[in-house]
Amino acid sequence: MRNASEKLWTKDFIIMSIINFIIMIIFYLLMVTMASYAVKEFHASVSQAGLVAGIYIVGTLLGRIVTGRIINKVGTKKILMIGLILFPITMSFYFIQAGIIVLIISRLINGFAVGIASTAVSTVVAQILPTSRKGEGIGYFSMSSTLGTAIGPFFGLLLSQHTTYFVIFMLCMVFAILALVSALFTKISKIQAHSLQEEKGFHISQFIDRKALPIAILTLFFALGYASLIAFLNFFAEERDLLSASSFFFLAYAIAVLLTRPFTGRIMDTKGANLYIHVPFSLELVYFF
Repeated sequence: MRNASEKLWTKDFIIMSIINFIIMIIFYLLMVTMASYAVKEFHASVSQAGLVAGIYIVGTLLGRIVTGRIINKVGTKKILMIGLILFPITMSFYFIQAGIIVLIISRLINGFAVGIASTAVSTVVAQILPTSRKGEGIGYFSMSSTLGTAIGPFFGLLLSQHTTYFVIFMLCMVFAILALVSALFTKISKIQAHSLQEEKGFHISQFIDRKALPIAILTLFFALGYASLIAFLNFFAEERDLLSASSFFFLAYAIAVLLTRPFTGRIMDTKGANLYIHVPFSLELVYFF
């Protein structure tokens, strides 16, 4: 039974949700604009443009791996502030116009900063949520990520049609600084790490849980489809002369997420995870065909 006395919507929880929302908006806003930016500003090939968009994910993954290993030793608040300070700093590298190689490196470094910040935010939320309402809280928190995946591309495509890339980068920097300033108002208490004996040396089990592999692989295929879509939707829309309408694709996506999210969780609780997974992935397959 839920303990009503345990408050869910605390100041720290709201701020962390806002920070996560900002990170996701910037993440996906840049994802849909960087490929076209590389082609238009640096005359990059399609494969190079894809690398500019995708290398960001590699940087994010590396940031998550490193952060996951040290966050309990250093402290969540310190890691959070390090990530959020590096976020706008590394974003300023986009203003350096020194060729496609520099742009790719800038994307990798900026992705690394995002990996640090996003991992710290998720860890903080897991720590501050009351145990009796953890599932409910994570559900609400994940909405900030889901909305970011829709609203970010929507504004990315909209801005790319009506303004310059300089303005887009400046806007992203302003949002990144806003996330940093917001974090200053949090009061995250130190939580003692579990006294577990760490394995010495390098072991793959330190990074990958075998039990999570099946669902991780399934999610990978799902994410590859969506990532390919948002990275090259701008080019596709230009070819079909649908630029003005393309941004509304993500607005429709956001509406669909908001409408389906409330009842899909209840379906999983009552019908089980298999139905919950099989039906959406089948619909996704039909959609891409």
